[in-house]
Amino acid sequence: MNIKNLYLIALISFSFIILVGCTGKGNKAYEFEVPQIDISSQQLADDRIRLQDFSGTNVVLNFWASWCPPCRAETPSLVGAYNTYRDRGVEIIGISVWTQGETIGAASDFIREFEVPYLMGADVTGDVYANYASMANLGSLRSPLPMTVFIDKDGYIMKVWPGGIEQDKLNAIINELFLD
Repeated sequence: MNIKNLYLIALISFSFIILVGCTGKGNKAYEFEVPQIDISSQQLADDRIRLQDFSGTNVVLNFWASWCPPCRAETPSLVGAYNTYRDRGVEIIGISVWTQGETIGAASDFIREFEVPYLMGADVTGDVYANYASMANLGSLRSPLPMTVFIDKDGYIMKVWPGGIEQDKLNAIINELFLD
């Protein structure tokens, strides 16, 4: 074996060790504060949803809009996951992205229609969604809705799921990331 081959093998081995050693937690999650949606008054509440309030809890953060067909399709899965995992250290938070004409009335109707039991907030500027889409390298103008972000109890992004997610896949990801 010549010296070039030895260097190549050493370089590949070193790269593999570095790559394997650097896997694990992703980026620190973007800290946000959004107004909670009050469906009874169809207003934005004075109560705020802050990621920092969930320190020590695994969070499934779901971005949605009432006009989005995949958002509507996946919401029963999120409701089911909330009912299954809420007592097991997993919190689900929904954030309505106010683009393309989203309103408090449409968001409230959506929450009521699907009987959503978990916290729902409004990203009225789109900044929270844009920051998460950017962190996930999804772009900004073509980023998909819905988008689900899995954040561990230490505040690190463990996975981003662009697009709709089905119940079986959602449960598998929650179990893999937070409960195994």
